Amino acid sequence: MGLQQAYIIDSSYIKQNYPQYADSNIDDNLLNSSILLAQDINLQSLIGYNMWNYIITTLIADPTGGGFSTQYLYILQNYIQKSVALWAIFQAFPSIWVRITNKSIVQKKGDDSESVNIQIFNMLRDEVKANSQYMDSRVIEYIQNNVGSFPEYFTNVGVQRITPKACAYSGGIYLNNQGGNFTRLDIQNAPLSGKGNSLNW
Repeated sequence: MGLQQAYIIDSSYIKQNYPQYADSNIDDNLLNSSILLAQDINLQSLIGYNMWNYIITTLIADPTGGGFSTQYLYILQNYIQKSVALWAIFQAFPSIWVRITNKSIVQKKGDDSESVNIQIFNMLRDEVKANSQYMDSRVIEYIQNNVGSFPEYFTNVGVQRITPKACAYSGGIYLNNQGGNFTRLDIQNAPLSGKGNSLNW
């Protein structure tokens, strides 16, 4: 039997707080499925399985949030809900732009509007991702400043060992070093690294 689902936010939260990304006419079912994706993928990878599971099971037991401590309510209302909302928008963007039918993948167009091209689509989605990652960084910062209030974040036991992220931002630099041992100097001298500019580490 699988874990029951609980929604940290709903579609109305997104439409009310992020109208620049989500028009009021967007299908609630589409947004709700994207919220679950954001919770299961983005939030769980951010805070780890144990803390994620604690939040979901507590909401299942009491959807009003009455089972949370003051610190948990604060981080949920001020940071986690915003993070989930932005990641849900990120997850929803492809389905808003195109729709998979039983015959093909089709691009939707309205009577009085025209879909944007892929460049504008990617630009907007990257903007949402940047905002999502910023809110993720606030989640990490708040937990690190209130260590004793979130023991689940620092506890990872059993088979479900999805550990929390150490950093909210993702990205990387490819270095062609076959030895696999990189130094600060390797990175500074790498092609396209801006050699000659100092690295503020």
